Amino acid sequence: MLTWLLMASIFGAREPVAVTGTVWRWDGIPASLAQVVLVAEPPFGVGELLWQETQCDEGGRFRLSLPYPTDRMAFVIARHTDGGLGWQRVTLTRSTSCRIVLHRTVPLTGQVSGMPNAHLFVRQLKPLGVFDGDRVPLHLARFTPPFLQAHTDATGRFAFAALPDGFIAEVELATLPVRFTALVGDTAQWCLPPMGIVAGTVQTADGAPLPNALVHCVPVDPLPPDSGFRPVATAVTTDVQGNFRVAAPAGKWLIWLPARGDAEWVSAPQIVSVPANTTVAVTLKAQRAGIVRGWVADAQTRFPLPRLFVHAQLLHPIPRPTPRIPVLSEVACQLPEGAYELRLPNGIWLLKVADDGWQSEPVTVEVAEGAVLEAPFIFARPFPTVHVTVVDQRGQPTQALIADGDGDTIATDANGTAHRQIPPGRPVRLIAVSADKRAWATEVVTGTATALQLPLRTGVAINGTVVGAAARPLPNTLVSLWAKWQTDDRPLCLLSQRSDAHGRFAFFAPADAFVQVRAYTGNAHGQTAWQAAPSLAQTGVVVRVAAE
Repeated sequence: MLTWLLMASIFGAREPVAVTGTVWRWDGIPASLAQVVLVAEPPFGVGELLWQETQCDEGGRFRLSLPYPTDRMAFVIARHTDGGLGWQRVTLTRSTSCRIVLHRTVPLTGQVSGMPNAHLFVRQLKPLGVFDGDRVPLHLARFTPPFLQAHTDATGRFAFAALPDGFIAEVELATLPVRFTALVGDTAQWCLPPMGIVAGTVQTADGAPLPNALVHCVPVDPLPPDSGFRPVATAVTTDVQGNFRVAAPAGKWLIWLPARGDAEWVSAPQIVSVPANTTVAVTLKAQRAGIVRGWVADAQTRFPLPRLFVHAQLLHPIPRPTPRIPVLSEVACQLPEGAYELRLPNGIWLLKVADDGWQSEPVTVEVAEGAVLEAPFIFARPFPTVHVTVVDQRGQPTQALIADGDGDTIATDANGTAHRQIPPGRPVRLIAVSADKRAWATEVVTGTATALQLPLRTGVAINGTVVGAAARPLPNTLVSLWAKWQTDDRPLCLLSQRSDAHGRFAFFAPADAFVQVRAYTGNAHGQTAWQAAPSLAQTGVVVRVAAE
């Protein structure tokens, strides 16, 4: 009932929301009887998970219905028995329809040494090239459909039978707070990083154990790049004696008891060094949460801003020992009309808006155990927006795709225009490519700009061949084009494709970039040296892989 009243207060009339659509195979045939799953995860993990499933009719049509609207983004994921997999992102503020085109799928196989009979989840699927068609990245934090799960056997070997070709999968282990990434279609082996154990107890001030408390463990340091894994945050519930136990990669971890929902107990965070093959004992002293209440308002109009989230960063006391100060955040409960509420342990905290695309004037509060504090208003404004226009070589607006240096991609409208938010104080490189992937434009823009024109110029033709042992051409090999510019810190994969029956491939690359061509076949990789695009085009490209 409380959820019903809250949603009604936000959205007004409580009318059902329908999600309808069609599912098509890659060859244009309706995906008869395809399985369809809708997943709407709560932002920042705060709130209720929504999911539904249904089956298409013989014409590939489906219909899903929710009892009320929500401002969450959702994914509609479709899977066909022929092996196709696809998805679209939809909004649930009103009834909507979508068209899902399935990607061709290939197996992802490998081995995680030392992890027999483990449960694996695909948490993310993103295209290798940021301009690979209209492919939308898939992100799943809490819910994974059964067809995106797998188990290792007694030797640690696993197989995802059908994942989209040309995508990168991020896979999480159910029992360990680590993830690894793998190129779909690849075959690789991973060795678990050195592990330790955190064994702790949560007690109240009088020493009594605190059962059913949710302890959060957050990695402070990354794992070495050559490990193939990255640590992720995890949570564990204490038993009736207030004890908890977590296996974690060796390194520094932040352990604490944050308040979730109406929970009244919290604890000060601790930084714990976890050596390999060692059990570390930790005691968390629970305290009554201090309650911080406040409002988020528009920085210009001073009107309340509903449906934004607030997070808190601890300023003092900073947990020791640690070489760096980690960001400790607890996302506020989302309330209507711009109100928020946080439950925090003792300390001085910095509050600001958490949502992507928003900046806010920080507010500092001092929290005392069990006290209720009315915080000053948090004034927020959206990131500056740049109006981008892409024009062809005749100066006429044209449709294109635009990506930033992080790989986030949007499409222009029919008039070649798009709006892009730019973080204040941080230059962003925007890259545009024509619909046929032959012409390019790029520019570095800051938040002070209000308009930007990107003139497309024909790229440099890069043709080549993938060869293996004895210089024999390798057909149907995944080939990717990478680029970087002199002012950039890291390269970006622009496009990928499969080589033809003779091992040949062809790209058009940005003429002002340094480029590299990489090839992947089974568990063997190969790549060219970084060169200016015109130089690479003149010499021709032969990509040699280590083995077939």
